Amino acid sequence: MTALSDPLSEAKRAMAAGDYAGALARFKGVDLDALEPTAAVRVLTQMASCATALGDAAASTEHHRAAFEKLAAAGLLAPETTTQEILRQALALAVGAGDAVRAKKYIRWLVEDLPAYAHTFKVSQLADAQSWCRGRDIPVIVQDAPQDIIVPDGQGIGRSLNYRCEPAWHADIPEAQIVSGWDFVVAPSGDVLTGANYTPVGKSFPFMPHAYCESGRSIAHVWPDEMTRIDADALFLSTPERHHYGHWLSEFLPRLRAWSRTDSPARKIVISASLPRKHRDLLARFGVRDADLVECELGRRYAFRSLRIVRGGRSDRINPRDTRFLYSALGPGAAAGPGQRILFLERDAGTRKPANVSELQAVFDEFGVTRVNPARLSLAEQTDLFRGARAIIGAFGTELYCLFNMPRGSTVIELHWDLGLATVYGPTCLFAGLHHHLILCQKAETRGAAAYKKDGDLIVDCVKLRERLKALV
Repeated sequence: MTALSDPLSEAKRAMAAGDYAGALARFKGVDLDALEPTAAVRVLTQMASCATALGDAAASTEHHRAAFEKLAAAGLLAPETTTQEILRQALALAVGAGDAVRAKKYIRWLVEDLPAYAHTFKVSQLADAQSWCRGRDIPVIVQDAPQDIIVPDGQGIGRSLNYRCEPAWHADIPEAQIVSGWDFVVAPSGDVLTGANYTPVGKSFPFMPHAYCESGRSIAHVWPDEMTRIDADALFLSTPERHHYGHWLSEFLPRLRAWSRTDSPARKIVISASLPRKHRDLLARFGVRDADLVECELGRRYAFRSLRIVRGGRSDRINPRDTRFLYSALGPGAAAGPGQRILFLERDAGTRKPANVSELQAVFDEFGVTRVNPARLSLAEQTDLFRGARAIIGAFGTELYCLFNMPRGSTVIELHWDLGLATVYGPTCLFAGLHHHLILCQKAETRGAAAYKKDGDLIVDCVKLRERLKALV
């Protein structure tokens, strides 16, 4: 080991031990000019991380700025030679440096067909919502304490499921602002609050792009110059990407547990103005009326007298109380029993479709299984159809959430090829009072466009499916 590398090694050890002041002091002993440009950028970024951890925002900004300049001086940002990886690194450094102009430039390079409303960006600091509230004596109301969930074997996946269910909570942020279509609330301090958002802060969507700098705990985001003031207290219901029905039902509607018409003062509900009819009809099942809604146009900025943020549902770690809340509003009622229909759920999406079509159809003909496409039904039609179902069969995905319209005691047969990912519908059925069975399939190459790594088509195990259907009838 050379003398040159000693302070660097010592700095990394101190940083790993949480001694950020000691690490920063040792990093300052590193001769950056003796390092390759990319290595020097890494050191400066680590120095910025230490400064951020110590609460020294000015030092963090300077280290990020220096790292960006190193990258540029090395010629790594030249349009004819740069790479997507380098551009993303430059974007994060620009955000850490508080440079909204450069951040916007690189977002435009990285995001095709940037929306028209994404013309002005701002760099803001991130703050944990609960910590921000407690530092200002704003109550954080815990609805559900964290709990360990055990779903015993018998739900048809061949093993028990154990997971930690996160706490559910809500808090009222005074003078809060939003950009409609972005699932974050901006506090009056200018901080972007985290903890109530449904996707990780590092994930961004093209329809509402943002850029996250982990080492600076900062974010570049759309921030229109014009702002509309809403003189009301409201609950931030928000909206999922492209109004995805499954996420709307499982991760956004549980936020309504923190709303009641008897609240004093009365509290409105903030939604997207473009929310589809079926999504709005779901709101009505929870007692929400049109007069309760504040409709916000995508990409516009709004300020409220106060805004209630809610940490509610998660589709991957099912909260029993969320499931029961949803089923109590959407289910057919305690008196209803399983019907006679057996329904196969078709998908509009181009993936997770049966590959062995003829073999599967023979099973359907034998047991009188009817094919239906829930996406093409109104909520009233869907409710009426599934109220009379004995069982549904479908690939893992949004369509299986039709279970919330089925009578207690009915059966959900899930088609999946990965036992490790089959963690959603078993617990949901258990908490709703339904039966769940998994048919483990083989994954086939999809004939459609795969949006996610988990996408593909299925070779259905028709022997197992036939056995399961025989047990039903």
